[in-house]
Amino acid sequence: MARKPSPKQKATAKVKLDNPTLEGGKLVEAGGYGPSVIKTPAKALESQGYKEALREFGLTEELVSVALVDDIKAKPGKRVSELNLGADILGMRSNEKPEGRKPPVVAVQIIIHGRDNAEDRTNRKTVVSS
Repeated sequence: MARKPSPKQKATAKVKLDNPTLEGGKLVEAGGYGPSVIKTPAKALESQGYKEALREFGLTEELVSVALVDDIKAKPGKRVSELNLGADILGMRSNEKPEGRKPPVVAVQIIIHGRDNAEDRTNRKTVVSS
């Protein structure tokens, strides 16, 4: 059974619907929450009351999914912006970077005045080869 939303949860849901790109601390602040919740907004934004407030305003995962599918079928093409908006509103995206893709490691060799200079990593001395 869903929890009845508090006035702040309702206010925050209304702010989110009016400003879909607003998130985190700025979102809960605009909804009337104080400093402690602004510092850790996830607790409020992941609460059952907040999710119920979104549902009361008519925003459900089913509604977004059906509307996007209908829109994509009606106007085929790149629909990235519509999908991103729906995902943002429902909090379906993570702000974390996906694991697995790490920056490449690049080895660099420096040649100064025709000599190959390298740092000996074991004793931190410069080794000059000729």
